[in-house]
Amino acid sequence: MKNMKLILSVFLVSLLLSQTAFAQKLITAKQLKAKKNVIIVDTRKASDYAKIHIKGAVNIDKNTLEKSKEGFMKSSTEMAAIFGNHGVSKDSEVVLYCKSGLNAGRVYWLLTYLGAKKVSILDGQMTAWRAVRGPLTKVKPKVKKATFTPSVNKGVLASKSYVKSKLNSSSTVIVDSRKAEYFNAGNISKAVNIPYEKLMTAKHSFKDKATLQALFKKAGVTSNKEVILYCKTGLRASHMYFVLKEILKYPKVKVYDGSYNGWSK
Repeated sequence: MKNMKLILSVFLVSLLLSQTAFAQKLITAKQLKAKKNVIIVDTRKASDYAKIHIKGAVNIDKNTLEKSKEGFMKSSTEMAAIFGNHGVSKDSEVVLYCKSGLNAGRVYWLLTYLGAKKVSILDGQMTAWRAVRGPLTKVKPKVKKATFTPSVNKGVLASKSYVKSKLNSSSTVIVDSRKAEYFNAGNISKAVNIPYEKLMTAKHSFKDKATLQALFKKAGVTSNKEVILYCKTGLRASHMYFVLKEILKYPKVKVYDGSYNGWSK
């Protein structure tokens, strides 16, 4: 009986540790260096990846997942094929990085939309990796293709019609994550402006949780409200989604994928 209890206890602890590892959405460079059996994805342009990248990382330029420079993600089938061709399945444990965090944030949201669960972002990006003397290379790793079967999570996406329906809702707040100069030049009615730059340090790390909470609270963006995020193309909005959903644990957050480009049309 005692042996059975011991075995059960060990099993439960192992299960908890496993779930905690997968639940970790923001990973440090030191933690990444110690990780095994994880797919590292460089979300920068292919030309930047070719110059230097984290050893073992595959390159999935976030632009290849979008229809044009104006944003708008490709179909779930198209994006799933791109991830699969680079060895990423829906169940893969993935760590994303870029230079500033923007591309990584965008790809994080896209993977979330496709139903992936085990996805993290490297805090501090390439700057942090260099600081811990993480191995770098120009060599592309060999990739074994995978099958990515999407399970679309529509709850993270806001359409233009949905945004319109929420313009006068007291339980919804719309956030424009562009710089103030662009917001002042034209914005979605009743939106508040929180430039994405205010979320980050000079070294491309996220600011501490207390600072982030105070920033959003001051703008009236509280966790009891539904939050709809937009920018120009969806890039900065996706990055802000990560902050609200994964760092601050806001329960109801959506990205308007068309963003201001779609709205102004």
